[in-house]
Amino acid sequence: MEPLSVPEPSPFRITFFFGPETTGEDGTHWRCVFNVKKRSWKGGVQVSVDISRSQVARLVETLHLAAWTREILTCVPNDDRPALRQRIEEVFIQTLCSRKLDLALQSDFEQQNQDIPAEALTEELDHLAAREGKRIFSSLRTELDLDDPLQSDPIPQ
Repeated sequence: MEPLSVPEPSPFRITFFFGPETTGEDGTHWRCVFNVKKRSWKGGVQVSVDISRSQVARLVETLHLAAWTREILTCVPNDDRPALRQRIEEVFIQTLCSRKLDLALQSDFEQQNQDIPAEALTEELDHLAAREGKRIFSSLRTELDLDDPLQSDPIPQ
């Protein structure tokens, strides 16, 4: 039996600050803001991460989030469904923004406040989300304190 390899801990500590909020001249983007601190830095920096509504819609489709949401909602009282549906959408966008930030941190990341525009890392995020769909659903369930009635994820094999 081969021992499990433990991934290297990230040199960054990331704290979600707020979002998603609508942004852009015509409201076509979402923005989440994070505080990022590298272990060697004396202080953290603020990083805003934008994602387009069209990319979110594409990833909702790719990951079959609508079907998953419908199944989750069957297990809650009717009165609680609208609020939970909205919260699922918010946490999904936060998760995508967080993954996009992770991608940005893999390159040379300077200790300064910065914005990651919606147009940046779109292809990389699409590939990452498709590859890590199960992990995304797991983080949604954890963040929302949900039991998955399907005991699986809707991502096709």
